[in-house]
Order: sequence, then structure tokens, then C-alpha cells
Amino acid sequence: MSEDEETLEETLEEAERPEEDEGPETPGAEEATQEPVLGRWTAALTVVLIFGVVYAVALFLTAQGDTVPGLSPAPVPAAVADGFHPLSVAFFDEMHGLISGTAPCAPCAGQRGGVIASTSDGGRTWSVRFRGGRPILGLTRTGMTNNVWATATSCDNESFIDCQLFRLHSSDLGQTWNPDRPKNPYVVSPPGARSSCNQDHPYPVSSSFATRSRAWMLCAMDPISSTYQFKGLFETTDAGRHWAQRAHFHPVTGGATTNLGDMPIDGFAGGISFMKSGTGWLWTLGPNSSLSGSTDSGNHWKALWRSSDPSDPSGRQIVAASLTSQNIGYAVFSSHSTGDWLMVTHDGAQSWEPAQSWPTLRQAGVGSTG
Repeated sequence: MSEDEETLEETLEEAERPEEDEGPETPGAEEATQEPVLGRWTAALTVVLIFGVVYAVALFLTAQGDTVPGLSPAPVPAAVADGFHPLSVAFFDEMHGLISGTAPCAPCAGQRGGVIASTSDGGRTWSVRFRGGRPILGLTRTGMTNNVWATATSCDNESFIDCQLFRLHSSDLGQTWNPDRPKNPYVVSPPGARSSCNQDHPYPVSSSFATRSRAWMLCAMDPISSTYQFKGLFETTDAGRHWAQRAHFHPVTGGATTNLGDMPIDGFAGGISFMKSGTGWLWTLGPNSSLSGSTDSGNHWKALWRSSDPSDPSGRQIVAASLTSQNIGYAVFSSHSTGDWLMVTHDGAQSWEPAQSWPTLRQAGVGSTG
């Protein structure tokens, strides 16, 4: 109990205590006692009013600090860059992470350049760490080390198909960057690793490292449909010397398909993010974009979010995602009507809160990237 509450209780007790019989009434006694009693009640009323004001102010401040779920973000102090369009995100814990994408570039002859920025407050503010003349498509961290790779493309359409690819490397969690030229720049594989992809899914799309030796790789076929793409997921526990298929969605003879592990069918292969515990996310791109989750190293999958969900009328699509723990993760959602949003979940993708937002390229007045 606080000092003010003790004072209020003592005052009320004294005011309500029955008067003791002190014998025959003497002239002037009533006038002598009325003033102290009135003073005590005045003090009590003053304390009650003070408590009421403090409580009202507390409620007001609490209401002002609330974040409305959905597409109503808390104030965003700073954007990454003018006209920024995010394409990839990689968080190392709940507060620290990187984001990459494209932004207008003055010396780029009308094309869009690349940007990489870091945050230390959960995505609310960002510091630019790299700017170049090529869009930055992806970010990959190697296990629990400080090594991060970024992939850039020579094309202005934010695609890696029929484009020359380049890679950047950082050994300090994205604070500084240097050129790196591997054989397969789009997907980072452990040193000496053999290819995990097979004839059903020949092209590596995304990799995720839980430790130096344990990693997952998402592979895919060329799209043969406007709504879906065949995909396969592989895991290594010996730094890439051997890979085991965990799940797949691919065709079989006779035109049929097979789906191992309830892998997401709709959408095009986007990326994966795994934790050491085996908890992972897999997201797909396009008009049938989705986010799926696994708790057993990718052997089985469950839908967590779909762009066709009627409860989400914004038409959002997921662009990139990053897990930081079993229940906490970040995802970039994009919509032509509402812009690009960095969202965070604290309950395993059951609900989302906004961390940062950027206008669409059309709203920003920089045209379309194709």
C-alpha cells in the first residue's frame, strides 16, 4: 500500500469512527468539533480526486501506446531510403536484423539500385549499411556465426532468371560488405557441399543455416503453371556432404502429382527460415502467396497464412520472412493498395503487429519494377 493510500484509509477511518461519550455537553463544544471533522473530510476528498486524475492519465497514456493490429502501424520514425521496396529480411534476434531491397539510384541510368540496412530496435528505425547499382534480392546468414551473404542481380526487374548474379559478403552481421564471387551466388551452400537438388527440383532457391553443419535447402522446377510450382526441401547435418529429402511436391507418371509432408502447393518457391530446434517457415510468392510452418525439421507442414484468406481483404502477398525463435518472427508483406509492411509475430504467426511500412512504388512516384 502506498503512502497516499494509507493516508486516505486513516482519514476515512477517523471520519467514520463513532464519537465517544464524554459526559454532559458543554456550551460551544459543537462549534469546536465541526471544524476538525470538516477538515478531515476535505483532505479525504482531495486524495480521492488526486487518485482519480492519476488513474485517468494512466489510462490515456496506455491507450496512446497501444498498437492496432493489422495495417495500422505505430509511428515510424525513419524509413530505409526514399522509394525503398523491400525484398528480403534476416533477423538475428527479436531486435537486431537486416533488410534489403531496391531504391532509386541517381547514377543508375534510370534503373533502381540496391540497399541493405540494419536495425537494433525491432525494425522501427534503420541505418543504411550498403548502397549499390544493383537490386539486392536475398540475405542469408550462416548458422550462428557473424557471416551474412547478400545476392544482387544485373536485371532491373528484381529477378534472377536469365540475369547475371553477384554476391556480397559480411563478416560482422551486415555492418560492412565486400564483393564475393561463388559458383552459385543465389544460394549459399556449406563449403564443399554437394548439390542437394535433384531432377524433380533441379534449381536451388533458398537455404537456411541453423548451425555450421546443419542446413536446409529449398529447390524447385521451372514454373509450368501460373499459380504453382513444384518444390522440394532437403536437410543436411554434415555441412552438405549428404542431403535428405524432407518434403516435396512434384509430378509423377501419368500427369498426377505427389505431395510428401503436406508441402504448400499454391504459389512459387519463395524461401525458408529454420531454427536449430527444427522449427521452420516456408513461404511462397505470387497471387497465391502463403506462409507455412513446420515443427519437425520440415517433414510436415501446416498452413499459417494465405493471401487468398477472405479475412484479409488487403490483397497482401508475403515477400520474405525470418524466424528468430519458436514463436517470434518477422515477415515482409506487399500490397499494391497498402504498400510494403514489415510485420512481427509473437505467437507463431497466429497474429501480426506492424513494425515499419513503406508506400508502394506507384505511391512513391518511382514507377514499377516489373
